[in-house]
Amino acid sequence: MARLIKMDLVRLLHSKVFWISAGIIFVIQCAINFSTPLVANWLMDFAEKGDQFKPIVVTFSSILSGPLMQFFIIFMYLSAVSFLYADIANGYVKNIAGQISKKGYTAISKMIVLVFHNFVFLLLGALGLMLGSMLSPSAHVVFDGNIPYAVGVFFIKLLLSLALCSILLIVTMGLRSKSFAIVLGVLFSVGILSTLYMGINMLIAKLGVANFDITKFVPDQLFFAEMNNANDLLIAFAAAVVFIAVFTTLTVNIFNKTDVK
Repeated sequence: MARLIKMDLVRLLHSKVFWISAGIIFVIQCAINFSTPLVANWLMDFAEKGDQFKPIVVTFSSILSGPLMQFFIIFMYLSAVSFLYADIANGYVKNIAGQISKKGYTAISKMIVLVFHNFVFLLLGALGLMLGSMLSPSAHVVFDGNIPYAVGVFFIKLLLSLALCSILLIVTMGLRSKSFAIVLGVLFSVGILSTLYMGINMLIAKLGVANFDITKFVPDQLFFAEMNNANDLLIAFAAAVVFIAVFTTLTVNIFNKTDVK
C-alpha cells in the first residue's frame, strides 16, 4: 500500500492540471482580494463626496475559515477528476491492479493522496486571499483572536472537500465516467444542487417530518456554510466522515468486483 500511495503521489506531482489549476486559484483569489477593497473604497468615497479614506479590515480568521471562493472551487474538483481518472484513461490501472492483492486498494490510495491534493488547493487559496489583502492599499489585515477556531474550520472544510471527492471517486472508478464526474464537480461548485435539496426537504415535510433541513448534513452545502460554534463543527465533521467512509467503501467493493480493462 505504501508503494502504491507513493506512486500515486508522484503521479499527482507530475500532473500539469494539478499545478495549473492550483496556480489559477492562487492568482485569481489574490487579484480579487487586492481589487475588491479598492473598488469598495472608491464607491464609498464617491457616495460620500470625498470623505476621509477608511481601509477595509480583513481578519486572518475569515481567510482561514473561507479559503476558497465558491465558484473557484471548481478548479479543485476538475483537477481531482483528472487525477482520479488518468490511470483508467491511459490503461495504466490494469498494470497496477495486477501487482497488488486487492484492486480496491487503488481507490484507498487515491483518497489518501487527495488529502495532500485538497490541502494544497485550500492552502494556496488562503495564501492568495492573504497576499491580495496585504498588497491592497485599501485593505488592512488583522490577526484577530479567532485564529485557533478558524484553523479548526479550515481542517473541517478540508474533510468536507474530501467527502465530495469521495463521490467523484465512485463516479470515476466505479462508474468509469469522467464526464459525469466533471458535471458533478461543476454542480458542487455553483450551488445549483440547493434547488434539489429544497425539493427533498419539501418531500420529507409531506411525509410528516417537520423542521428537517438536508442542507445541514450534505458536504457541498456545509463547505460554504457559517460554522459559528462547536456544534456546527461537530455536525460538519460527522457528515464528512460518513460520506468519505460510505463512498470510499462502495468504490473499493465495486472496483474489486469489476474486471479491469
